[in-house]
Amino acid sequence: MKMFQVICDECGATKKETNHWWKVYVTRDACLAISPYSEVVVGKDVCGQACASKAVSRWLATGFLDSPALRGAAYADEIEAENWEKRAIGAD
Repeated sequence: MKMFQVICDECGATKKETNHWWKVYVTRDACLAISPYSEVVVGKDVCGQACASKAVSRWLATGFLDSPALRGAAYADEIEAENWEKRAIGAD
């Protein structure tokens, strides 16, 4: 049996046997979902309420679960430019 280590995608904590972890993912209908940790569900592994809240907040603000740093600096610049444009026209 192959063993692997599960690491929180938000804070870098390592999953232990008794931790209460969650999966945060976007469904086919573009809805955000949170479910108890499962190896078969594809999504972000989060170690608890605080890290799940960070992922949810990021998704609500940007529409993405990954941080801009993970998507690349060019993408972060694109998001920042869009945010400035929205503020300029009052679309916030």
